[in-house]
Amino acid sequence: MRYRNVVCLLSFSLLLPPAWGCRLDEPDHLAYQKQGRGVAYVFNNTESTRTLSRLPDVNFKQLRRLADLSKTPDKDPYWKYQQPLTHLATDYYAEGVNATLLRASYHSDGRYILWAGEVIRNPAGVPPVDVASFRVFGRFAVDKNSLYFDGVRTEPNEGVDISTMDAVRINKPWAGYYDPAFAEVLRDKNYLYLRGHRADAPDSFTIQAQKSWDQRGRFYPIHPCVARPIGPWDTLARTATQVIINGHALDADPDTFAIVRWLPGTQFIYRDKNGVKRTSLAEKNAEPPSHALSRKDCSANFNMLEDKVTWLKDWNRGTCEMKTIPGLDPEQFHPLNDSVAQYQDRLYSIKISEFGERSLAVITLDDPHLIINRRFTAGKRHGYLLTTDGNVAVFASSGPLVLLDNRIPNEREAHTMDDQYHPNWFARDDRYVYIFTGTQLYRYATAWPQYAHVVGQTLRSGYGSAESWAGGVLVTLEGKYADAYFTPRKVK
Repeated sequence: MRYRNVVCLLSFSLLLPPAWGCRLDEPDHLAYQKQGRGVAYVFNNTESTRTLSRLPDVNFKQLRRLADLSKTPDKDPYWKYQQPLTHLATDYYAEGVNATLLRASYHSDGRYILWAGEVIRNPAGVPPVDVASFRVFGRFAVDKNSLYFDGVRTEPNEGVDISTMDAVRINKPWAGYYDPAFAEVLRDKNYLYLRGHRADAPDSFTIQAQKSWDQRGRFYPIHPCVARPIGPWDTLARTATQVIINGHALDADPDTFAIVRWLPGTQFIYRDKNGVKRTSLAEKNAEPPSHALSRKDCSANFNMLEDKVTWLKDWNRGTCEMKTIPGLDPEQFHPLNDSVAQYQDRLYSIKISEFGERSLAVITLDDPHLIINRRFTAGKRHGYLLTTDGNVAVFASSGPLVLLDNRIPNEREAHTMDDQYHPNWFARDDRYVYIFTGTQLYRYATAWPQYAHVVGQTLRSGYGSAESWAGGVLVTLEGKYADAYFTPRKVK
């Protein structure tokens, strides 16, 4: 029977390592420790301890981490996992794949307020820090006289409403966590607070776009145990009167604002009616992402620089040859994985021959409006497959492809190096049904493709990765298909 003929269109060799447990070593952190009659602020890791500052006037016995009022059970689902206030090792390094940021918290001994190992002291001519009225909301804080951000006074307190103050929740793609300590935008019933500065129109605040510092693409393989797999994020937002990047209000006219170049974690270039302007995105306590700097990065196959895009032509012992791809706007060039990127209606794919020679292939999509945002993407008469070994494959379909995913597997587990997951992608056309496992595509002929549907997708979780939908069986009137296996329909 024709429908029993299984045609393996694509076969990819991929040896995934077995799932492994996550490293449980305590991360690098900073802590307050007793030193003589005072306190020392020290850096700790598995190899050494280093004193960063000495605070002889601070009372160690009375020192406590101040309650973060943005971390309560109704606001933060991970509140129950927060360390108790008596635990002093609460300043730490938040590590991503290619970036490290210091995150500190406010402490007090009842006389002084501390941030990142220093006593907060207001400048001359303004009221001193008022310990009794000091309240904390992540990186933001307020007392009866002043506003603070990252331990620095920003401006006077002109009517903050503590009862309605809260961090603005800014979702981060792929992030299965939320920590209000990362908050840069807060609001009460009357105002926004941008990195400690008051702003109007809080109800008009909207997120416009986000970019990870890690620009290797959403399908780049990552270790499943990395808590923050793709590093920090830049967030572009606006209100009725302002344009905001990472909580900073830009000197920009919102109505004529346009992005010129966005180098995540490094630089933001924009234009408005007054011309082209630049602003730095680097934080004082962050390591800049190497791939986003305007220089050659031999660790990446594609470099999106300020005014051009390059690809890795040759690599040998730490040195590399980068070739410019002519005529491309870096802002419209989007890596999908380590060796494939999309630019408008084209895919750029780096191929490596059996002799190790590297070449750049250009694939024109059959639909100029198609966006490759999943492993199995349907064009007008072609399917585009991003394999888990970092390649792209294209096949011609018999008529328009229709994706059948009942529940789309979450892309975090779809590209992590954890083979306990087995997500599938399903489709049909005018003659066939398809199952794509990430490494192999199966095609089955069917007389009634319009009746094909998916059943049996379940929630799965690999060791060290988040729970997600996976598996599934493709059902037609002839029977059921599960990868290379076919079960005929029983005739009653």
